[in-house]
Amino acid sequence: MKDSKQAENEELEPDMLKTISWLLDKSFYVPKYQRGYRWTEKQVRDLLDDIDEFSDKDRTNDEFYCLQPLVIKKNGNKWNLIDGQQRLTTIILILKYFNEMWIGKQKLVIPPLEYQTRNESKTFIEKLEIQNSKAVSSESPDSNIDFFHIAHAYETINKWVEEKNEEFDKSKFQSVFLHYTKIIWYELDTNEDEISSFIRINSGKIPLTNAELIKALFLQKKNFIHESDMTIHRYEMSEDWDRIEHKLQENSFWYFLTKEVPLSYSRIELIFDLIYEKETGKKRQKDDPLTTYLYFVEKANSPDWNITKQWTQIKNIFETLCEWYNDYERYHCIGYLIYSGKKIQDLYKLCYGNKKDESIMVLKKLMLASIPGGLQGIDKIDYDQQSAESLRKFYVLYNILYLLKNQGSYKFPFDQLKTEKWDIEHIDSKTENPLESLKDQIEWLDYTYSDLNDELEEFKQEIFEYKKLDKVNIELFSSLYNKIINKIVDNSIKNKNSVGNLTLLDSHTNRAYGNSLFPTKRRFIIERDKKGLFVPPCTKNVFLKYYQTGNVDLRKWTAQDETEYRNDIETTFSEFFKEVEQ
Repeated sequence: MKDSKQAENEELEPDMLKTISWLLDKSFYVPKYQRGYRWTEKQVRDLLDDIDEFSDKDRTNDEFYCLQPLVIKKNGNKWNLIDGQQRLTTIILILKYFNEMWIGKQKLVIPPLEYQTRNESKTFIEKLEIQNSKAVSSESPDSNIDFFHIAHAYETINKWVEEKNEEFDKSKFQSVFLHYTKIIWYELDTNEDEISSFIRINSGKIPLTNAELIKALFLQKKNFIHESDMTIHRYEMSEDWDRIEHKLQENSFWYFLTKEVPLSYSRIELIFDLIYEKETGKKRQKDDPLTTYLYFVEKANSPDWNITKQWTQIKNIFETLCEWYNDYERYHCIGYLIYSGKKIQDLYKLCYGNKKDESIMVLKKLMLASIPGGLQGIDKIDYDQQSAESLRKFYVLYNILYLLKNQGSYKFPFDQLKTEKWDIEHIDSKTENPLESLKDQIEWLDYTYSDLNDELEEFKQEIFEYKKLDKVNIELFSSLYNKIINKIVDNSIKNKNSVGNLTLLDSHTNRAYGNSLFPTKRRFIIERDKKGLFVPPCTKNVFLKYYQTGNVDLRKWTAQDETEYRNDIETTFSEFFKEVEQ
């Protein structure tokens, strides 16, 4: 049923319709199987707009605005919320806003809303207030996904009010909300199993994810022989569930397992998808949002269904993934393969149950197969011949092999490969002049002279005169550009597109220094590293000249540097894959 205007003499019984003011002295309890608050700005605004529109209309005293049901079950002096938590939370936030912004000393009583597994959310809502148009509370809204959505909804209410014109009647809106807005009060019988009811109510609603429905399915009363066991196992499973979900919410762990942006806030679905694909041999159909849930419904209805065994399987899979994440070698091998396009479901089937050495050999073979042309093709890598994606994978793999070779404590951050954009950059720029705008030309001259002023002293006056121009002079700039290049750049590097003159870099830094010369690029890299920003280890080595064995010349990237860098790439790859080749 949609929220709508409804007269009391229509299809609902009068005692099922309760005003918002009637709810104020009730206490509510959110059981562990319920998801957190997730209403969007649009949903909050739609509710406020509908009530505002209803309050502006001429109406009889028996007309009211009707909200969708609250499905509840008596629990001592509280009411367990089976369905309608999102709606009730929003009602509470609106009531809080009345108290904070509109009402004087005689505050409305706010219905207490307690959470079985998220006690901190109750305190967060109670302490919520508006400061400088922002919602603040006892904790930062960014510290918890529930806090974020609750705070955003509260800010939306404030913003909606601030956008109203002077004719907006706050008292009238408040009165309509409290006394002419009703909710359908649907009370379950005391002998009804509330989790089964939760599934029945929500299984047809797309907003509930596979994971939420599966959780409710697992916690059904029929899964437990003895009621005493049911209480203990339900609690233990909920605790385990929250622990697994919390770990998967860490981006470093999530993007080790997959390169896909999570489709919902319930990341535990990854494990259910893994089980589904492992046991059926099928891929989950993305256009069927309930594929995994329906599979577990089928399992739950089979004669050999055992909730303890099923939950043990889930925990074992999770612990295996954690073990791989915490193992330095497997972390980097699996993380790279996921980045290069493999699925954790496939790697799990290949590696689960094998000894570590056996698993590593399987992973190495897959890693080797990802290199275009194999080890023999490394020397033939060319910027203009390979795709950007192929080059990125190659240089990511080089950085990973470098880390595995040195076995330090630093782990490659796969999450940053996903959350940032990465490019392949020439270490020593191509000497062709690509700068067409006056702004880019002057910026290039400023950077270059700043980093090489001693070497470019003879061009100082020409640089100064060019910077005074108010429009581009292609001929003049090309002449100056070529003189600087011939003075600084080592032209003995035969192929600027070769494997020894390329490196991995985030696109923001890449764009920042554009076609700058080596010392300017080096300065940018060092500045980024000093700020604590991620720089791939091999990129840092390049610009700090760690590969050079002779005299170090920090003014330029030489043919000798290019040779020694290329040799390190080839050696690193050949040493790592030597056992695979045999």
